[in-house]
Amino acid sequence: MFSISIHDLSNGALAFDLADIVNLDRTKVLRSKWKCSGVEALGSQADELEKLPASGACLSGDAFFGLAHGVDQIIDGDFVGVLPEASTPWLVIRAVDSSSFVVLTHDKNFYNAVSMRFSDVRDSPGDQSWFDCTQG
Repeated sequence: MFSISIHDLSNGALAFDLADIVNLDRTKVLRSKWKCSGVEALGSQADELEKLPASGACLSGDAFFGLAHGVDQIIDGDFVGVLPEASTPWLVIRAVDSSSFVVLTHDKNFYNAVSMRFSDVRDSPGDQSWFDCTQG
């Protein structure tokens, strides 16, 4: 699994958000089911996104994609995408205190897309350990 963090800044704030990451492979994101947890966000659909973990609901790719584009800023949160034919996630995105996003994926094409799209991308092996612990 690839484990990287993104730190692109503009005027001292992140220069991107969750929507920019999910736009990198819209087809796969839309096919996936999504679980969200620990979400804190700002924007018109922030309340809806923040309430999801309590409901335990699994989001369709369309709903997740819409919510990702319906917020101005993700402060914190974990977003886990699983394809219909799989039992384990293909993508985990973690927002870290408005300071970075961590991306964990088995998909080399997605990893390459992140590396090409963003300028400050770093290996993040500690987050790989976190993910391994959450899987059981």
